[in-house]
Amino acid sequence: MSQTIKFKPYYNNDNFTYDELPQFILNEKKFELFSFNTKLLFFAFHNKSISKLTTHFLETDGYVYFSFTHKDMMKATNLSKNTIKACKKVLIDNQLIIELPRSKGRKTSVYRINKKVELESPNARYVNQEGEIKFTFIKVPHFLDHRHFEKFTWESKFIYATIRHQMNISLKNAEQGNRSFVDAKSNVFCQINDNKLRQKLNLSSDTLRKHKQNLLLYSLLKEKTTYINNKSIINYYVYEPIALPVETKNNDKSTKHVLTIRTAKYDNMRLFRAPSNKNKNCDEVKNNSLKGQISTDKGSNSSRLMGQNFGTNELELKELQERAVNELNEVNNQTTDHTNHNSEVIEYNNFKKQQLVKYLPDYLSSYLINFDEKDIVLIKDNLFTAKKSYFNDLDILTTNGTLITRDISIEFSVEHLQVELRDVLKRIKGKSIKDKESVLEMSETGFLFTCIKNVFIQAYDDFYNSKNAFKYNLSYAKKFLENMKKIENKLQYQAKNNENNFYGKKVDATEAELDALGIG
Repeated sequence: MSQTIKFKPYYNNDNFTYDELPQFILNEKKFELFSFNTKLLFFAFHNKSISKLTTHFLETDGYVYFSFTHKDMMKATNLSKNTIKACKKVLIDNQLIIELPRSKGRKTSVYRINKKVELESPNARYVNQEGEIKFTFIKVPHFLDHRHFEKFTWESKFIYATIRHQMNISLKNAEQGNRSFVDAKSNVFCQINDNKLRQKLNLSSDTLRKHKQNLLLYSLLKEKTTYINNKSIINYYVYEPIALPVETKNNDKSTKHVLTIRTAKYDNMRLFRAPSNKNKNCDEVKNNSLKGQISTDKGSNSSRLMGQNFGTNELELKELQERAVNELNEVNNQTTDHTNHNSEVIEYNNFKKQQLVKYLPDYLSSYLINFDEKDIVLIKDNLFTAKKSYFNDLDILTTNGTLITRDISIEFSVEHLQVELRDVLKRIKGKSIKDKESVLEMSETGFLFTCIKNVFIQAYDDFYNSKNAFKYNLSYAKKFLENMKKIENKLQYQAKNNENNFYGKKVDATEAELDALGIG
């Protein structure tokens, strides 16, 4: 993290643009059991519907609809297609969104938000000056989409937004002279119970703790524990950045490479050169100005780009083109001497690595590219094999009807667990250096497969333990089934032996027994 980023206390002054998270999806009891992914998908639908960039259609039923493809949903939420389908079904079944399927004149399905859905709280909706029905909402600031916070998942963003919203109550009380949420140093804080946070977002205790630690690490939250009547209470202090680095094409996290040689001989060699980056200080804060902040398109499809400035540098592009032409002339004149270009030329192997990891999540692939090409292939094979094995275990346990009732809306994908998977890659890299053990050896011994699979198992356990629906971990459940099967086979074997022994053994009857049977 850059040391130039500075933060200030949050005072609800609306300096930042934001997305809207409808409050009722977190507060209404009827939606309490919705998975986090289902709530996230509704958030994406809501912001798609209110975006000024969205094209709306007036249908024959008199309602206004909009198009939202599965591809766009996946881009907005980072969820897999299967998870999108399952969560969308939940939203449709509960009449939160209305879908008009594709028809003869329409290639894709169109949707609308059901503004008249039955809600308990009268404060969940309001009517604006234009007479439109709107949902009260929590602000999810766009600065969380900045590259500085690229490690943040949607869980981290929603936790921050929820605590930030709670801070508004403390600020309002302080403005009215109530100092219940003002400390001795005149700093305003807020209080929200962890159980309440988990209930609102449907997260496990471990997941909540992990993402709160992330917010503390990035200085967006500060905690202070106080004791009242021998009970510990956490006071939260909410912060926001004073200014963030301007994101331009020059400081894009993925380095762009320019093909510098187009002759037949060198075109086959695929020699690439990394463009120079003269603006090395572009990551520094510029005059603490908030106007230069730019949101990436990682989040929802609302109007992130409204009022924002993308920096382009045409002069840099011209310089690169001129330099490429000059280098081409030098190569044509002196084709045998290439050693002087070693500092600028990147061989085709790096390009192949980028091709191998391009379909993986950015945060995971940015570390995976540090491995050799053969190791990347091995790690990818183990990754998807472990994921498939993990789901096969769930299917087996569900089919047997023992302990587990699988929730089809919960499917932990690589995108969900990329932070944990990156940590696994770091351990593998460290083990290969410390123990001088290759990735191939770790793959052959099953160490690589087991480490990756355990990430999925732990995610599953966290979710089901939080709902008290499954009190044993997946490994225990699998062993439990195996032991039960062994016991069942043993009992059947003993019963069969007892039966054979009974019928095969001669038993002498007494005279009294023969008389009772009528045998003389």
